[in-house]
Amino acid sequence: MNQPTVSYRLIIPDRYQSRLIALGENLSIASFAVGDITNEIKAGWDKVRREDGDLAIADADIYSAVAAFCGKSSRTVREYASIAAFFPPEIREVYEILSIDHFRTAMTLGPRWESALMWAVDQASGNGGRPATVDRMMAEYAVKDQMPESPPTIEGAGPQNQCEVELSGKLAEVKVVQAFVDAAGKLRTVLPTLGLNAENIKKAELLIAQLLEIIADA
Repeated sequence: MNQPTVSYRLIIPDRYQSRLIALGENLSIASFAVGDITNEIKAGWDKVRREDGDLAIADADIYSAVAAFCGKSSRTVREYASIAAFFPPEIREVYEILSIDHFRTAMTLGPRWESALMWAVDQASGNGGRPATVDRMMAEYAVKDQMPESPPTIEGAGPQNQCEVELSGKLAEVKVVQAFVDAAGKLRTVLPTLGLNAENIKKAELLIAQLLEIIADA
């Protein structure tokens, strides 16, 4: 993991540190609020659309409408809604010192999301009360947990060549698994735009989580 050679507290003047922390907390609160409001609006329109199948109001229209009022892009609103739906308020409270970007990153980790968030919180005890940064959490979980425990042995390969083969095999497996994890994360963010109702979105989320769990256990 890439650690700064100089403490962040030495880089940022004291007069800015508390302000930046407060700004980060307010940004996360506001982002989750936009996501929650969007999901409430979508739920209301889902009911209306079920009663009137000819109503031409798509989820994309809802995202664009919310974006127009809060000054964000529709893509950002969709992302906030997806994160807010994945992490309900009771879960956010458990990890309240983390930012929305921690949650956004954790979403891409499949069944490891809880472990990642807990790890980030646990780092606060040795970091002046501040959790691990998003970058540290990403580095800790995006690659490390996917490294194969027992690389295959190539018969007839010498010690030096065998080492190169093992390293190559590890990197290849990591890239394949990480590509799948990234793709699953992106799929989660677009699910709300596919016109599925809430029940089918939950089923799709469950299927993605199950597939990721199979990959993680492989």
